[in-house]
Amino acid sequence: MGLDMYLTKDTYIGAYFEHRKVEAKIEITIEGKKVEINPANLETITERVAYWRKAHDLHQMFVKIIQEGVDECQKSYISKAKMIEMRDACIDYIDNENGNEYEIEDAKLFIEVIEPLIEDEDCPSIHYQSSW
Repeated sequence: MGLDMYLTKDTYIGAYFEHRKVEAKIEITIEGKKVEINPANLETITERVAYWRKAHDLHQMFVKIIQEGVDECQKSYISKAKMIEMRDACIDYIDNENGNEYEIEDAKLFIEVIEPLIEDEDCPSIHYQSSW
């Protein structure tokens, strides 16, 4: 057991609304078995955009900045303003060399992943969740 941390992106599809004119073709197999998904019923697609294991310092930044000090493994929405605040905290962390080399690499990965999301004018819905 240990700390597992996930950053996910939700993309709203809303395929059931004709005015959105969604076109999709989905082919998924799991262990050779086809999974049936009707694209016309898609509401949201969730993708994992980052994963960390035992990145305790980064986790504490998430808890402080995103989860307002509440660490209950809850799924937490990250607003664009909070993405920027987290990015800046990671930059400070790296500049001050507060952690070991692995923790610094974890902070660098966060910055690498979050930068394009911050720049995206349509800024997708981003969430953080951890588990112990």
